[in-house]
Amino acid sequence: MIIENINLFDLNGKIIETKELSSKKRSIDISQLSSGKYIIKIVRKGKTLVKQLIKK
Repeated sequence: MIIENINLFDLNGKIIETKELSSKKRSIDISQLSSGKYIIKIVRKGKTLVKQLIKK
């Protein structure tokens, strides 16, 4: 699965992080984020997937 980019938003829609990814790197570091709910938008092969992310 080739992910082109990942956008991370807070629940108010503010962009927290945007990453352009290569085929070798397919992750982002969320260790600095506070516990809570976030929205993650993943673009892969021109298609967009939006999911809720919960950090404990």
